[in-house]
Amino acid sequence: KSVKDTASSLFENNQSGGAGGKLEDLPRVSYALLPNLSNGVLLVDVMVGLNMAKSKSEARRLIKGGGARIDGVQIFNESEYILPVKKEVKEEESMKEISFKISAGKKRHGLLVFS
Repeated sequence: KSVKDTASSLFENNQSGGAGGKLEDLPRVSYALLPNLSNGVLLVDVMVGLNMAKSKSEARRLIKGGGARIDGVQIFNESEYILPVKKEVKEEESMKEISFKISAGKKRHGLLVFS
């Protein structure tokens, strides 16, 4: 799915004028929940995996400039790891899948899924 298709599917059906859409429509990158993943996944790697940056150095510049967010929280640390245990899982969510919304700037979004 192209970026244009994703953006239009997220925003064109929303009558309120604000951002809307479904998280399921976002591009995603998945990692298996393994015991050796206890250190987490580097945000830079996730951003490259979601095609938010063409290289790790571009992702680092984006993070340093304040353009990266994890679940809406702005990140400035280019060495930020995303841990599957950092997020509180709601009871209705499956324990088999933990997801984080990753944003680069205002218009590029994706999902990091631990399953």
